[in-house]
Amino acid sequence: MINSRASVRYAKALFEAAVESNNVEAVAKDMMQIAQTVESSNELKQLLQNTTVSSTVIKTYLDKIFSDSSSLVKSLIDVLAINKRLSLIAQVANEYDRKCQVLNDTKKVTVISAVALNESSQKAIITNLEKQGLKNISLENTVDPSILGGFVLKFDDNEFDASIKYKLTRIKREFSKSL
Repeated sequence: MINSRASVRYAKALFEAAVESNNVEAVAKDMMQIAQTVESSNELKQLLQNTTVSSTVIKTYLDKIFSDSSSLVKSLIDVLAINKRLSLIAQVANEYDRKCQVLNDTKKVTVISAVALNESSQKAIITNLEKQGLKNISLENTVDPSILGGFVLKFDDNEFDASIKYKLTRIKREFSKSL
């Protein structure tokens, strides 16, 4: 809980600085790159969580990896290093993204499917969500073959599971009860 509060505070400070310097979109792009890089690299995740490696060493690696980032993002990395909070960088990136969505009044919707959705399927999902009252939808498709088919739709605190895996689990549970 303390980490999430800290990441919110760092994201808020970064967001306010980005708004002041009229740099919100560039910083958002950099922060999303950071979040994606940390999420996709187990080695980087382990390095950020490793308490035996000094913040200076970790900062040096992050400076090399994200050398093309804006000056605000580099300053954030510096502050996180000084405060020994570099492990929060991915959380800060995600919090920053949420603040940008609020600014742009965008609703982030994640669709998990067994295979990648084509353009027409994505448009159909967006159209149906707009009919339900959602506006300015940012659709993200995540592929998870374990759901077997169908899809799982997530936004805000809502989840709609129309996957074959869920339906089979429900049938199995009902069958078990009847025995």
